[in-house]
Amino acid sequence: MSETYSGKRYSNFVIALLLLFPILINSAKVFSNLILLMLVVLGAYIAITEKVIHFR
Repeated sequence: MSETYSGKRYSNFVIALLLLFPILINSAKVFSNLILLMLVVLGAYIAITEKVIHFR
């Protein structure tokens, strides 16, 4: 009986991990994209306020 219960718990744990994996990967991608967007906006703000022209 304990082997069946232990195996079922392990199986449920593996299924939960498999279902959570894509959600965690997508949320990590979203957070990394937000960080990159903030860096781009900060760089554009600094370039505009300092009147720096990079394309000369």
